[in-house]
Amino acid sequence: MRMRAATAVPLLLTLVLLAVSSACGAKPTPTPSPTPRATATLTIPPPTPTPLYTRSPLMTAIAGFTPAPVQCQATPQWGLGDVWNLVRDSVGCPLGPQVPFPGQECSFQSGLMIWRGDLKVLYVLYYSGEPRLEVYRDTYAAGEATPVPLPTPTPALGLPMSEPTGPFQRLWREVEGVRQRLGWCVSDDPTRACPVRTFEGIAQDCERGTLLWDREAAFALFFADMTWEMY
Repeated sequence: MRMRAATAVPLLLTLVLLAVSSACGAKPTPTPSPTPRATATLTIPPPTPTPLYTRSPLMTAIAGFTPAPVQCQATPQWGLGDVWNLVRDSVGCPLGPQVPFPGQECSFQSGLMIWRGDLKVLYVLYYSGEPRLEVYRDTYAAGEATPVPLPTPTPALGLPMSEPTGPFQRLWREVEGVRQRLGWCVSDDPTRACPVRTFEGIAQDCERGTLLWDREAAFALFFADMTWEMY
């Protein structure tokens, strides 16, 4: 009986040692790593470069853009208003309201003269050459002695030609180049030599020109390049 007990004790001890040895030598179960979250990528666009030069009016016109029109404090009315809308970029804004004026007109071979009584000026409008427009102060005084008439040329097409009279005559005679460019005063009436047409006109003075109405036609006078147009 004692022999069986002694044999059983070592065997039990051996089994315990094997169990402990097996537990200590076992590898631990690895903990799973968390799955990384997707990170959103923020894309920042590059800055827009600032132009060094702004668009010039010419470039604007070429590109098809129309700049905002200049706002004028006054707008011409009636017929001269229609003309002003056509030439406003050339003559600029009105300097004041339209004004009536006493006027006279004289036709020549190569142009015409318009006398404006409120300002005492003479506009010389040439059909060709440069400049096409000239403006002179009227220095004629009523009642002046009439100079000796110049020899007149042979009438063209049976219509009389002669020198002008009054303020037109003084300018035509005394200012060099005017007579040579205008030629002689002409008339479409065989019975009248150099008729002077008198009228009550309307004028609109602007920043860079003047609009005139002589009861028959409207004239746009451009002082920037000394030209004119008739409407």
